[in-house]
Amino acid sequence: MHSESRSQKKVNEDLVFVSDSLWIVADAASGLTKSDYMHQGSDAAWFSNFLVSSISKQIQAKDQAAKSTANSNGFKDSDLSLSQILATACKQAADLFPTCSELEMPSAAIAILYKNEAKNQFEYLVLGDCVLLLETETVTKLTDPTIAAFDQIALDFMAKSSQEHHQPFLDQRPLANAILIENRKKKNQPDGYFIADCSTRWLGHELTGTILLPDLKRAALYSDGFDQLQSFLEADPALLTTPRLNKKVQLKTDPERNAGNADQEFLDYIFANQDAVLDQLYDFQEQDAACETLSRLKIRDDTSLILVDFKNE
Repeated sequence: MHSESRSQKKVNEDLVFVSDSLWIVADAASGLTKSDYMHQGSDAAWFSNFLVSSISKQIQAKDQAAKSTANSNGFKDSDLSLSQILATACKQAADLFPTCSELEMPSAAIAILYKNEAKNQFEYLVLGDCVLLLETETVTKLTDPTIAAFDQIALDFMAKSSQEHHQPFLDQRPLANAILIENRKKKNQPDGYFIADCSTRWLGHELTGTILLPDLKRAALYSDGFDQLQSFLEADPALLTTPRLNKKVQLKTDPERNAGNADQEFLDYIFANQDAVLDQLYDFQEQDAACETLSRLKIRDDTSLILVDFKNE
């Protein structure tokens, strides 16, 4: 197993959690007011830590309940789904800050993988733009592309403004603030995107499922900050020549390959080079500081990755 999380900010707003049976990546964002409403230095960091702490405690209780009530026919804590557990965590956060307004409210994308020994299955949940790659007979990529689609509206505006004014792309970022604010107001709205916050309006829009324990070979959980690596490698295959890599695996550049093959190749790639991929991503971002190879709102974001190989357990 490999896990890593990095940030260039004073406080990392991503959080990773790993145990023998639970893996979580949470990527939080503060409210639009950018205030320290939770008085912890960063509302986003507070929220990601709170959610992960609550979820891990509830999972522990779920496991204990499965052992102690194995012969009971009634409803048990062990029957709680990951959706219910995440909803409870969100409600607990809301109870702590009942006057937190919508504008001040932090939110978090999250990916959860849980090994439920009692039911001989893995359970998973993805909400927002965190990513879960699951390898069974094929590789499945689970994420919600809606946030990226809203961000693309701002990126297209910046590209057009850059061209019209003959100015650097990132110099247009302040001009796109109004678009980004309108995007954020669509959080957990029917015509918007869905993400964890101090409400449960996201319920029913999360991606969930189960996999029998013997069927899951490998898994990767990561924040959208790390997801940029696959986009970089596909945008410019020449980047693969960096001497930092082991080069055990190389992404194919066949434009006709299907998405499933691309995800399989990327999963192989990050497992083969797991000690180097975050350094590689940082190198790519630095080399593309103008955001010309890969359009984005800032040079780099908080970056988190968990890799688990169940074949070797």
